[in-house]
Amino acid sequence: LNKKMKILSYHIANAKHIYYKEIMDEFEKNLLTALLKKYDYNKTKVSAKTKLHRNTIQKKIEKLNIKDKKQNLK
Repeated sequence: LNKKMKILSYHIANAKHIYYKEIMDEFEKNLLTALLKKYDYNKTKVSAKTKLHRNTIQKKIEKLNIKDKKQNLK
C-alpha cells in the first residue's frame, strides 16, 4: 500500500495543477464508498473499522455526497 501511495503521490505532484483539497476529498470519498460497500452500508461497522465515530462517518457521507445503498441500487 505504501508503495502504491508513493507512486500515486508522485504522479499527482507532477501534474499541471494540484488542488490539494479536491485530491484529499476524492481519496476520502473513494475509500469511504469502498468501505460502505464492503460492510453493506453498515455505518457502525465502518466506524469500528476506521476508529471514527459513527456521527463522523455520517457527516463525511453528507459532505462528500456519497449515495446510500438504496440510491446505488437504482
